[in-house]
Amino acid sequence: MCPVGAGPLTLVYPGRRARRPTSHSVFTPRSLRGPMFVLSFRSRGRARSSFPTAVAVAMLLAAVSTAPLTGQAGGAEDPLRTHAEQSGWSALTPHEDVVTFYEELTARSNDVRVREFGRSAADRPLLEVVLSRPIVATPAQAHQTGRPIVLVNAQVHGDEQASKEALMLFARDLALGDLNFLLDRAIFVLSPQLNPDGAEAGDWGTRNNLRNRNVNRDYLRLDSPETRAFVSQVISAWRPHVIVDSHELVGPPRIYDFYTSFPRSIEGPTLAYDLTRHEVVPAIVDALAEAGFDHFPYHRVTSALADDPSVGVSAGTYGARALSSYGGARAAVTILYESMRPRDARENLESRTHRHHVAMRAMAEYVGANPARVVETVRRERAELVERGTTWDVADSMGIRLEHLASRELDYRMEWEGDTLEFAVPLLDSTRIELGRIRPVGYLIEPEAVEAARHLALHGIQVERLQAPVRLEAESYRVTSVRRASASYEGYVERTFETELETGEREVAAGTYLVRMDQPDARVIGHLMEPEDENSLASMGWFATSERTGAVLGVHRLRALPRVPTELVTRVDGEGRTHWVDREDQAPVRWSSAALEGPLRSYAERNGWELTPHEEVLDFYRTLAARSPWLSMREIGRTRQGRPLHLVTLARPGALTPQDAHASGRPILFIGAQVHGDEPAGKEALMQFTRDLVEGPLEPLLDEVVFLFVPQMNPDGAETGPWGLRSNTAGFNLNRDYLRLDNPESRAIVEEVLVPWRPDVVVDAHELGGPPRVYDFYTWHPTNPHGPTRPMTLTGDRLIPSIVDALEENGFSHIIYHTPGGLTRLAQEPETGIAVPVYGRTLNDYAASRGLSTILFESLRESDARVGIEDRTRRQYVSMEALAREMASDPSAVREALLDGVREMAERGSRWNPADSIAVLREPIPSRTVAYDVAEFRLVETDEGSSWEPTGEIITVDAPLYDSSRVTLGRIRPVGYLIEPHRGDLVEALRTHGIRVERLLEGATIPVESFRIDSLSLASNVYEGYVPQQFRTHLEERTVEVDAGGWLVRADQPAAALVFHLLEPDDENSFAITGAFLSEARVGGVLPVHRLREIPRVPKRAVP
Repeated sequence: MCPVGAGPLTLVYPGRRARRPTSHSVFTPRSLRGPMFVLSFRSRGRARSSFPTAVAVAMLLAAVSTAPLTGQAGGAEDPLRTHAEQSGWSALTPHEDVVTFYEELTARSNDVRVREFGRSAADRPLLEVVLSRPIVATPAQAHQTGRPIVLVNAQVHGDEQASKEALMLFARDLALGDLNFLLDRAIFVLSPQLNPDGAEAGDWGTRNNLRNRNVNRDYLRLDSPETRAFVSQVISAWRPHVIVDSHELVGPPRIYDFYTSFPRSIEGPTLAYDLTRHEVVPAIVDALAEAGFDHFPYHRVTSALADDPSVGVSAGTYGARALSSYGGARAAVTILYESMRPRDARENLESRTHRHHVAMRAMAEYVGANPARVVETVRRERAELVERGTTWDVADSMGIRLEHLASRELDYRMEWEGDTLEFAVPLLDSTRIELGRIRPVGYLIEPEAVEAARHLALHGIQVERLQAPVRLEAESYRVTSVRRASASYEGYVERTFETELETGEREVAAGTYLVRMDQPDARVIGHLMEPEDENSLASMGWFATSERTGAVLGVHRLRALPRVPTELVTRVDGEGRTHWVDREDQAPVRWSSAALEGPLRSYAERNGWELTPHEEVLDFYRTLAARSPWLSMREIGRTRQGRPLHLVTLARPGALTPQDAHASGRPILFIGAQVHGDEPAGKEALMQFTRDLVEGPLEPLLDEVVFLFVPQMNPDGAETGPWGLRSNTAGFNLNRDYLRLDNPESRAIVEEVLVPWRPDVVVDAHELGGPPRVYDFYTWHPTNPHGPTRPMTLTGDRLIPSIVDALEENGFSHIIYHTPGGLTRLAQEPETGIAVPVYGRTLNDYAASRGLSTILFESLRESDARVGIEDRTRRQYVSMEALAREMASDPSAVREALLDGVREMAERGSRWNPADSIAVLREPIPSRTVAYDVAEFRLVETDEGSSWEPTGEIITVDAPLYDSSRVTLGRIRPVGYLIEPHRGDLVEALRTHGIRVERLLEGATIPVESFRIDSLSLASNVYEGYVPQQFRTHLEERTVEVDAGGWLVRADQPAAALVFHLLEPDDENSFAITGAFLSEARVGGVLPVHRLREIPRVPKRAVP
């Protein structure tokens, strides 16, 4: 037996093997070294017992601290305790043990997800811990739930240790303890240590990071890697409703146990401030008092206070460079926590931790008791900021410089020169505007100042680029004086600007950047853009070449938005992060201001219904963007031939990001057109539909629905031949590529639309040839047997019937979409029936697999797609309008159906239920017989043989409708899949589809169901770019030993049905059939993907 304190100790839980250290994390908990003992040794990566279990258990119990345990779940598992608890609060928890603690939470609770969002200056991991039930994969999904998002940040100053300790207890309460019920009401995002480098320096940490930067003064400049990652990857992505910034302060002279502060914007709105001051903070103060702790508003103390109390106390101002003010600038309920501590941060640790713990719990309990009130308060505040940013109002000013004023007097105690003084003091927690300016509708940033525009994107601010020159009226900043500080501050020399506004017309070049103020983060924009603001880009030296009297800065204020085409140069990915995507190869845009005048007509309308070319399609939408502030365009990709693919976003007020769209409470409708290049009617109808939404009779719908359009999903095919080519020019049918994503066109739809935006309803606008089909219009919605149920019910019971009614009112016939196979012989053989397709890999099937409501549009066309285009366009338009009106008539019902689907998939995917199976293979069966009109064909004999030719007659036959299916291979729904470590390529493919994947941080022995291969058959021909390989397998219960690095894919995700399609090898759309296992598969062998009946209880890390 190893002597006490010798060697690294690893705590091994039942069924788990020791972790393998990696280059970026230390897996041996430091908290279990020293006075502890060795429970197991590593031997070639495996854990083995070093002495009898009874002895190990007895020694472990003797070594564990007897301090009270908070929020622990019952059971036989060893209690999860922090290092500080184990030491009897005599030692601080080191960073590596903080990491291990949260990773261990993922082993004990399925409601916890840990992700690394960045690295410190010394390359330590910065963790994001998400707790919710069901667990949410993305910020957009979080906002879609309608629940409040609470962000708690700890230890931004390395010598303020109590908040880090308290946050671990708080997380344990949420995951395993008495606050677990709150995970059904709110989503908690925790940042356990924002400054781990400072925390690890010295005996009890240092205030700054290793670059000697105060991380809490860097939220606007973002010079430190910690704040840059935190703002861009966490705050801007999650857009939380509540932000708590946990700190400590040294006392005396301040002697209160706990302090709070919260920001107030003098120009309003003050909804979040009022809720914080009058409800949230009082709840916290009451909880602190009940626990025996006193409280006072946070403030700084000057040396003059003891002699002259009339000078008052003030929190001072760091502006939005500190998180407690930055959160307010982002219109969140924001609270600063400060506990009093001695100079030595190791002393009195338990009491200080308890204060933070009490305050965190009180805040969470308030939010959990009032979730709708919190969400609605923040939504209204952000909506008001957006609304005020749309118009120039001389009565609406922004505060650039503020003066602090007293609002009230409070009884106050302080310690001074050994004595406790008591007196009344003015509390300087109010302000007045010293320098104000009328709120602009936006700012222009000159092309040469592109780095300033890129910096805004780090804050999640959306930026557009002017695509044509324009002459407009602007307010320019003429510099009257610049003062530079005599010493550097936080890594830069601070400037103080004085400017005069000069109003006049300016020639603005194409390529100039536009930052609109109708964004929820308008306050952040104002701070950064106004040069006199103490936290502006100018004050930080971003315009160094213009720092001279008489110069004009490269930023200009706008009283009205430029009426010129613009395009977004920022994008939001599936994780909610904003990226700069300005392309240097942007082609020149044709543009004339004459397009702003008079009614707007498409190319087809102006030219006797000739098909609209791709460039004319783009010009049409660019003109609409210039005419309306509610329409935005962004390039989401390029085709194989280099043509741009655009996403058009349309809503009032605007919704430039998925988070904003979902937070607005409005359902999102996505329509994609012309994925087949020879099916142009959807594209033509979508232009008319968009125009009527922008400036026509459909405009009121903008207040109820967020619209997303991709006008042409296959412009290469559309531009080939006289009326287009079905495939793209590489020969791929793009509507069969949504699983493999071999083509940039389909990849753009998935990665840039479906994954980040997660629309409530998806429409794929097509056309089909006839005869023998003779109906004017066809619709279909997939009935995915894997679920969820409510989105399918919504589509079949409400959305499609509204479309059918509108079509019939306009004189168009309709029937369910079906394949053409066998229709030429239907008059002679009606028993063959009509069949609804099941492809799995089309956009409609794919969207349904993501848990979305989805509808296929098909209008009947001639073989020459130019013939009858006006009438076919009308059919598509009528269907689009009817669908949008139905969604707008009851938007909450649409959103609730999708949310119910998310809850259903989470519940069904979180437990093994033998009565709940998934359909791996199925065959069509008829559900009923329908009277079906079909073009009559007859068999004609010619010298070249026999062929079926139309007679010109339409007949009605009673035909079975094959719109249902029978399961031929079903399996019990798993709770997840285990992918062996060497198949990271499968994980990469899953992540492209937005599937949540976690990595096992320890090796383990795991019970699984493995796929044992019974037969393999390789197709003789290439299909859609690959050679299909058909698998037939059976399930084999077994136990596998998986090293650290294995991959976990849970089945409790909204897109679980997509997971089943891809990972069940017998499925006709699986990774297996498309050749993922060509080099590994053999009859009798086992695939490196396994089904799970329960989630492995090992630490995990979310894969970014």
